[in-house]
Amino acid sequence: MIIGQKHLLSSGRPLRELIEKDKLPFGMIFFGPPGCTKTTLARVISEETDSHFVSMSATSHGINDIRKAAKGALDKLEKEGKGTIIFMDEIHRMARNQQDVLLPLVEDGLITLIGATTSNPYFAINGALLSRSELFEFKPFNEKELIEMVSRAVKHYKKDGIQVGFKKGALNRLVKRSSGDARKLYNIVEAAVAICRNGSSCEITAESIDQIAPRNHIIFDQSGEEHFDMASCVQGAIQASDANAAIYWLAKWIESGEDPLYICRRLMVSAAEDAAGNPLALTAAVAAFHAVERIGLPEGAIPMAYATIMIAESERNKRAAMAIWEAQADVRKGEQVLVPQQLKDCHYKSAAKLGRGSYKDGANQEEYPYYHIKKQYVR
Repeated sequence: MIIGQKHLLSSGRPLRELIEKDKLPFGMIFFGPPGCTKTTLARVISEETDSHFVSMSATSHGINDIRKAAKGALDKLEKEGKGTIIFMDEIHRMARNQQDVLLPLVEDGLITLIGATTSNPYFAINGALLSRSELFEFKPFNEKELIEMVSRAVKHYKKDGIQVGFKKGALNRLVKRSSGDARKLYNIVEAAVAICRNGSSCEITAESIDQIAPRNHIIFDQSGEEHFDMASCVQGAIQASDANAAIYWLAKWIESGEDPLYICRRLMVSAAEDAAGNPLALTAAVAAFHAVERIGLPEGAIPMAYATIMIAESERNKRAAMAIWEAQADVRKGEQVLVPQQLKDCHYKSAAKLGRGSYKDGANQEEYPYYHIKKQYVR
């Protein structure tokens, strides 16, 4: 029995129905964070559907490996009447020539392809492959599910004659440090047992968890969607005028390993976009950028926090952003406004003969229309 992923595997859910009825699509993408049973479920599917299972990785298996797997799939089908599931880990890393070999196999139904990725498929996977596949998103495990996994691990050790227990605070520390990642959880448990075991008994302590995993496991890829998700969290909290939430997400963003100068650039954008009524907000954001550029982390987190709090506590004012966005939209739509003669460059000989630069200070604007812009963008 698989723990978690109830939104996919509970009774009546589409993926479970497809598995139980053996009506799997020939292409499936399992998308989710590390350690959320994508590979495990693929193996379970192969057993439930009585299919031959081939595990591959886009980073270590090339065209010849795919062709060999395809030949094996054809043999299995002809000799045993058995289908083949090819599980392709890190599918977003597949090169174009790998896909060119794999795509016809999916289209012809010779294989069932299950691709696993931690990256958003809409950003990371080739459109041709994505269009031929059903997408299923996996979620990180919650605390209750992780505790159930720990219970299973304890039973496993008991079968091997090892009594595993947890001292006060250790189990909670273990779950927190795993951050929804089952693989991370089991790795910590295995290491903790090795450290704390005394003969046939083992009492895991919070201190041993700290030794193995001194900080929370934060899933972050600077080239992936987490890069934008973190930015969205910070700006969303700022737009909600929630300084506490903004500081929390800022801290998580910093601890994730993001480039601090990128964070500062986003703060500058947020100050100009969300707090146009407070000129000090943008000043603080720019100052934070220069401070971080010069002193780096960890001290640079303080001016970043200062700027974040100021922006979040400023009255929401999007005048500048709304004005330029509306004007840009008009320009893109073809709202053509020619530069008036009297405003054209006149810093060259004979410019006056062309009637350029003839605007006079204090002149009647009807006679010398300054901009010819009648629309009010700045409100």
